[in-house]
Amino acid sequence: MSDNVSTDSNDSASQIFGAATASGNFRALNFISSDLGKDIDLLLMFVPPKIGTLYKDVFPVCWRILSFDATGLAAVTVNYTADSGFLVPQVEAGSLVAASNAQRCNIGQECILMTSEDGTGNYLSPAKDGDGGAMQCRNDTQRPASLGFGYINKAGNKIEPIVMWEDIAKGSTIAAQLYSTLRIYAVTGYKDTGLIRKEIKSPILFEKNLISLASFTEWMVSIDEGTGEVKIEKLLSH
Repeated sequence: MSDNVSTDSNDSASQIFGAATASGNFRALNFISSDLGKDIDLLLMFVPPKIGTLYKDVFPVCWRILSFDATGLAAVTVNYTADSGFLVPQVEAGSLVAASNAQRCNIGQECILMTSEDGTGNYLSPAKDGDGGAMQCRNDTQRPASLGFGYINKAGNKIEPIVMWEDIAKGSTIAAQLYSTLRIYAVTGYKDTGLIRKEIKSPILFEKNLISLASFTEWMVSIDEGTGEVKIEKLLSH
């Protein structure tokens, strides 16, 4: 199984457009901590789209789990590339979302979800020009299908899922946007790429539209001595 990103070598204009879009919206967030007093895991997820019924046929996917130790200094940086694409999801170990196939897709482009000739699996066509204002994917398989959406990593060799739709009807089209509002919770029991099947019963510590931030920001993770609550506070930006 591979989640490498496929591209059409003849569609260089599409790749250039995607690179330009991503570079303009790239954001790096650095999270630091110092002697927290207890171990903390932070779950990072994007606010899911209002396409379908949440936790029934549309599910957010855990983008990152950041772990901070009780003692010493810690720092971890996450990169939001805005280099978007659709993926054919496969759920492993009950909840972890992997991509068997993926294609870049930018605003104003469309991918087609199809079934291989031998009928063993689905795949995505390279993105072509579509309707403006959204990234679209049409289900041209013979039955309801699952579809994921995510962002290609900084290295450009892997897609990181952030949302998954289930039971997309034959002939239906999903229209996606650049989902850039990030939420952070302090929770345990989740993993990177984990499917979130129900509401997280924990306070939202952080909710920001990443496009509204500077290209680099730094955030301090701490624990309030009076209340024991986890806090995330902005330190600086460049």
